[in-house]
Amino acid sequence: MCITRAAAGALSEQGWLSWSRPWHSLLAEELVLTLFIRAAGFEALSLGGPDDGLLAVANKGLPLSKEQLADGRWVGTHSVRHGLSGENEAELRAFFAERRAGWLAGSPA
Repeated sequence: MCITRAAAGALSEQGWLSWSRPWHSLLAEELVLTLFIRAAGFEALSLGGPDDGLLAVANKGLPLSKEQLADGRWVGTHSVRHGLSGENEAELRAFFAERRAGWLAGSPA
């Protein structure tokens, strides 16, 4: 998530940064921060999604297969906790590390 200096200043001035949850919540920090940004009068824009943007982002797990992500146009993805085909985090990290090594060597896997 990227926040402009003006939005960060407004969040601080309006007290949003000192808010703490009064109870356990399943709301993701990114969602809560986005709500605060909107409440402070600023717009929220997406940098990710499987159809547009620089990042391929989903709330839980990968938004596309690991192969689609590695071979696609995205510069990053979130979250690697589990893949669409049931891969766990360790398997996904190993896959992307192997692909990254190939890219750095100049020959994709």
